Amino acid sequence: MISQKRSQDGVLEFLGVNTLWKRETNLGLETVVEGVMSEERMSWIWRIHLV
Repeated sequence: MISQKRSQDGVLEFLGVNTLWKRETNLGLETVVEGVMSEERMSWIWRIHLV
């Protein structure tokens, strides 16, 4: 189950299993930053999506 919360700075975060989503505005473009935990490397892999 994915939980949804709105943080104080207005960033919408979706926290699920080994996944973190942040919606933010970069250079006037609305983007969604997706972070996925890589169990092999024990590090976060970041992907940026234009909305």
